[in-house]
Amino acid sequence: MADARSAPAEASSPLSTATLESGIRAQLSSLQQSLSSERVAADAQMSAARERCASARREQEDRVNQQYATPAGSSS
Repeated sequence: MADARSAPAEASSPLSTATLESGIRAQLSSLQQSLSSERVAADAQMSAARERCASARREQEDRVNQQYATPAGSSS
């Protein structure tokens, strides 16, 4: 009797295993795509932050240079 009950489960086992594996592969693929998108977004944010920092540094350097620049026409 036990053998008769387990037979249908064993017969469908390869199909259910394949379905399960397919679902897991789909989830992994989705996670990989999500991680890739997050990396792209993080790279873009980092690039923008670096550009803002460089711009702020240039502006500060220009202010310092203007503050300590010798007036035109005067000689030391």
